[in-house]
Amino acid sequence: MRFNDTVLGLVLALLGGGVIWQAGGFPSRPGMSFGPALFPTLIGAGLAGSGLLLVARKLASGDRTPWYVVPEWGRSLYHVAGIPVIVGLILFYVYLSKPLGFTPTMFLVLFAGMLWFRARLPTALAAAAAGAVGIFVGFDLLLRVPLPVGPLELLLW
Repeated sequence: MRFNDTVLGLVLALLGGGVIWQAGGFPSRPGMSFGPALFPTLIGAGLAGSGLLLVARKLASGDRTPWYVVPEWGRSLYHVAGIPVIVGLILFYVYLSKPLGFTPTMFLVLFAGMLWFRARLPTALAAAAAGAVGIFVGFDLLLRVPLPVGPLELLLW
């Protein structure tokens, strides 16, 4: 899908406005000249300003391209069906990572995704195993991000 810069600019401006509005509800800290709302407000202002600049630039150029264009891959049922497959794999991870554990769930997600996108079986197996273990090592062991530990992982680690 290809959206015109005007559409993307409007989305960015609305997103930035939402961030600013949400940050306005953050409590202030007594004795400090700035509080926890400062950085989200700055980020929201940057998003909103960037979005408005995109819209202004597009309108000033007089470009009459359509707001939405279906790309070539959008005419292929296989490629369009990949979108709900990816969403399904994400939902699979969200709901099953706690009972199964991170590593087995991530292996299954990566393996199924690679098979869907036509990787060869040995390549998909090796890459899914390396990816699941590599992500686990990077996040859990190095960055100390707690990942779900399932019954299988108690045996592995």
